[in-house]
Amino acid sequence: MEADVEYELLEPEVYRSTFYVSWMPLPLEYPLRFDQPYEYKSPIGDMVTSKAQYRPEFNDILVNTQVLQLFDLHIKRFKKGGSEGPTSTKIQIENEELILTSTILNLDISCQRVYTRKA
Repeated sequence: MEADVEYELLEPEVYRSTFYVSWMPLPLEYPLRFDQPYEYKSPIGDMVTSKAQYRPEFNDILVNTQVLQLFDLHIKRFKKGGSEGPTSTKIQIENEELILTSTILNLDISCQRVYTRKA
């Protein structure tokens, strides 16, 4: 399987991440915001909310995500479970490689994807 990722600055503090996977006909696009929490649809179709922050002490970006459940049309609430449960994604650059580490927090299951810069 071949995979590529690209981050595009849309406006200050707001990016679009696009994932290209060889077996998928269309790329997956997700927001990445540093100015406020943001909502979007997860790859499996759940509405989620994420909050991204740069952590200078680790020189990385941490994105915490929770499944969004609407109990009331006017009040948004979060549940701790859902299809995959709350997750965190660490984004860092080491030795010219972009490393994405995603963790399902309730299960302590992680996966890591490593991308190299294209010439």
